[in-house]
Amino acid sequence: LVAADLETPLGGGQTSLRVGLEQPVLPLGLLAVRVGGYTEEGDFNLTGGLGTRLGPVKVDVAGVWADKAISGLYLTAGLQF
Repeated sequence: LVAADLETPLGGGQTSLRVGLEQPVLPLGLLAVRVGGYTEEGDFNLTGGLGTRLGPVKVDVAGVWADKAISGLYLTAGLQF
């Protein structure tokens, strides 16, 4: 899966671009690898993560690399109907 997103705030502000690639590595969506990036204040930051899905339960772990260092780690979980 390849995705791109261009976001322009309605109230004014800076436009940002997000791009990403997701590749399942196990059958049935049990494990997927994700890489991507986004623009922020003129800089391009890289992202990477892993996701798993078991029935309606979805869990994702991601990291953001900015200024040649990890600048954030994120864990999300949810139910998908």
